[in-house]
Amino acid sequence: MRSSNFSLVFLSFSCLSAFGAADDAAASRVRQALAQRIPDVKIQSVAASPVAGLYEVITADGIYYADAAGDHLIMGQILDTASKRNLSVDRWNELNSIDFSKLPLELAIKRVQGDGHRRLALFADPDCPYCRTLEKDLQSVPDVTIYTFLFPLEQIHPGSRLKAQQLWCAQDQAGAWTDWMLNQKIQHVTPCEDTVDATYKLGNALKVDSTPTLFFSNGRRVAGVIPADQLRQLLDESETKTARVK
Repeated sequence: MRSSNFSLVFLSFSCLSAFGAADDAAASRVRQALAQRIPDVKIQSVAASPVAGLYEVITADGIYYADAAGDHLIMGQILDTASKRNLSVDRWNELNSIDFSKLPLELAIKRVQGDGHRRLALFADPDCPYCRTLEKDLQSVPDVTIYTFLFPLEQIHPGSRLKAQQLWCAQDQAGAWTDWMLNQKIQHVTPCEDTVDATYKLGNALKVDSTPTLFFSNGRRVAGVIPADQLRQLLDESETKTARVK
């Protein structure tokens, strides 16, 4: 019996290895085909996707999908109809997680709610309606330190850069930010040396292309508004994981 079981296990492992090698070889062929046909696209990796017959193509700009021959490139996202999850967004967030400890927090507006033991970094545009929605939800989240990096998307919201500069130069930055986001009231302050250019560079380096974009202390990235209860859960999970790493 031992010999039979061992043979079965070895056979299963061999089959899995063969399939893995086949996937790697197919992905290599897809990469070669795409490199020849669209050389301007800088491909970082190609691998099997969650959908049979499609290959995930990672570039500096995003995720694409290709067929096994590399004849067709799909510019779109994969949604799991059962879980309602956007698998493409989840994968992009996974690929672009960060080391929270290396964030230049001195460039952010800091505010502490409760004991502040949980940490959250946020890239936000003063004129972003989704950022305002998130800000309202954040008011009910206890025991969190929030670092807000001002990231005005001037092309979408003209005038948002000036607001960001005024908010940074306010004597009470955290109070000014909250008053603007919740009440649309802003103080006209004396200009100062602001951090907007620096946060632009930081956001671009972290591939932030929309607001709000959130980073949790375990490095997890989430783009867009999430409900307050889910936000609390992710904060708890991130601090638990961070504590285990330490």
